[in-house]
Amino acid sequence: MEGGPYGCPLHYIIEIDKTMPFGNGPWVDADFGPNDINQLYQARVTALLTNARCWGNVLIRDSVPPVINCQAINVPCAVPLEQLTPTFLRDSFGISIAVPTISDACGGGLSISFTDVLQNLPCDDTTTVSGIIRRIWSAIDDRGNTGTCEQIIRRHRLLSNVQIPGSKTTNCQNPDLTEDTNGLPYLQFINRKYPITPNSYCEFDLQHFDTIQTGACTGNYTVQRTWKIYDACLPLSATNPKIGVQLI
Repeated sequence: MEGGPYGCPLHYIIEIDKTMPFGNGPWVDADFGPNDINQLYQARVTALLTNARCWGNVLIRDSVPPVINCQAINVPCAVPLEQLTPTFLRDSFGISIAVPTISDACGGGLSISFTDVLQNLPCDDTTTVSGIIRRIWSAIDDRGNTGTCEQIIRRHRLLSNVQIPGSKTTNCQNPDLTEDTNGLPYLQFINRKYPITPNSYCEFDLQHFDTIQTGACTGNYTVQRTWKIYDACLPLSATNPKIGVQLI
C-alpha cells in the first residue's frame, strides 16, 4: 500500500490498537477524545477491495485552536464605557451575545481574555456612529492553542432616538426651573435612561427656550419649554434639529 494513488477514502478502514502490547488488539474505531492526547497508539489501514493492510504508530496531538464566535453589538452613544464591559452588557442589559460562545474540539480548560481598542470616528455626515470599540477576544486551551475573534461595539448617534423629558410640576411661588430638577433630553437603552450632557459621548448640542402660559386658575401658570437637539455632525435640515416640548 505504499505510494499511491489511494483512490476513495471510503474504500479504507482505519483502526486503532490502544492497548499494550500493540498489534494484537482489540482494534477500535479511530475516534479520539481528551484522554487520548499525547498518547502513542498503533494504527492499521485496511483496503476493502484487496484486504491489504499496513501498520504504523500514531501520536495523538491537539493542534486545533478553540473556536470563538463573536457578534457585533449596537448601543447608544450616551452609554458610558464602564457599562460596556461584557459582564455588564450581559447581566444588566440581558445581552447574551456580549460574551462570545467558545468551543474546543478536545475539551479541557480554557483561559479567556479580551482587550479593547477604542476608536473615535470623524464628526461628519458620512456616519451616525460616534465611535466603535474593537474587542479582541482570546481563548487558550490546555495545549497552548489560541483562538481569537474581533467583536465590534458600535456607539450610535441617532437623533431620532432622542426623547424629550416628561412634564413636571413645581411650586409657582418659588419655581425651580433648573435642568437638574426638570430633566434633559435623553437616550434610552433597554431599561436605562441617559441624559444628554456635555460629558456624553455624543455629538449633540442642546438648546431650550421657555414661554409662560397663564393657567385656568389664579396664580397658576405653565412653562412651555421648547427643546432643540442638534446633531452637530450633520447639516441643518427638516429633522435636524429635533424639536420637542416639555410642560412644567
